[in-house]
Amino acid sequence: MRPAPLALVAACLLNAFAALYVWMATPLAAFAHARGSAGDAASERLDFFGSWAGLALLFAGIAVGYRFLLPRLPVGSINMPNKELWLAPEHREATLVELADLMFWLMALASLFDLALHLSLYAANVRQTMQMGSTIFYDSMVLDVGILAVIVRYLVRWSNPPER
Repeated sequence: MRPAPLALVAACLLNAFAALYVWMATPLAAFAHARGSAGDAASERLDFFGSWAGLALLFAGIAVGYRFLLPRLPVGSINMPNKELWLAPEHREATLVELADLMFWLMALASLFDLALHLSLYAANVRQTMQMGSTIFYDSMVLDVGILAVIVRYLVRWSNPPER
């Protein structure tokens, strides 16, 4: 398996294992809303884990769907440097794999941010402060730098013609 899809699988597995751990280790009362009563703790818990799972599945679905949709897209709808060269018949298949890998890397980063976000939300629930703290700011900065690095890597690659 190529590294990009493997990274997304690893990020999804990390989300799944973290969610399972949090589910098993946390009493239901920790999920009671600050203004709510104990009666809505169960729905808070299901909402929390539903959004966690839903986002992880959405990111995986976007990457996999993009991989299968990409070969069917007209060349005019693909925006990349030197697209006439890179999408020419002799380079097309390799370029489509690279474009799909780009999406897998981006969705892996988004999935890891989902993990950090939900762990921060969990910690705020357990502390019952209803404040996420400053770590989510740093997590979002790491996500932004990661996304920028992935995009720049591919843009530099496609901006230079292949060696003959």
